[in-house]
Amino acid sequence: MFFKFDLLTSALSLIFLVESSVIAAEAEDRSSTTISLYGGPSSPTPLLNLVRLNIPELASFYNITTALNRGIWTDSRFVALELEGSVAFQLESIQNTAFQGATLIRWLEPPSNKVFKSSVALGMGVSYAINPPEIEIIVLPKTANLLMHVLIEFAADLDLSSTWQGLFRIHHRSGAYGLFSGVVGGSDYLCLGIRYRI
Repeated sequence: MFFKFDLLTSALSLIFLVESSVIAAEAEDRSSTTISLYGGPSSPTPLLNLVRLNIPELASFYNITTALNRGIWTDSRFVALELEGSVAFQLESIQNTAFQGATLIRWLEPPSNKVFKSSVALGMGVSYAINPPEIEIIVLPKTANLLMHVLIEFAADLDLSSTWQGLFRIHHRSGAYGLFSGVVGGSDYLCLGIRYRI
């Protein structure tokens, strides 16, 4: 009798723990999905010079991008891996729309966290433009529809619940030193934006 009761109790406890774990995992999955909107002017300044914080030259070509980002793994403290798909609209022409896919690694504990909650991300993937951005046509000897996509981002929480974030992002397309269609050089956009955690 006691054995059956203990067995039943153990089974119910196990079911409760499994269901609780599933609910927690689903909640964590929901919180790791974000949608972003960002935009800004282009810059003919090479990406490496931008990373070195050299003062950029700005050009009168503009980009507005919307992105859907999904966290796929994190140790919850130092680093996270994410997948992102985005659509970039060049304001010069709607026909210059580009589609990006990238894998990101995010540093969750940069030094700025001592002042406010923030993160730094680096992403790499591919970008397919229906028509290459006009700045690439003007600045580069040659360009192509399919190029490498790189993003560098700094994000900071705008509220205590981390639902909203502000971000600065370098949005980059290039031939990866000739790896894509022999294209050398690329285009960069210096963007400000906002992110919402779904």
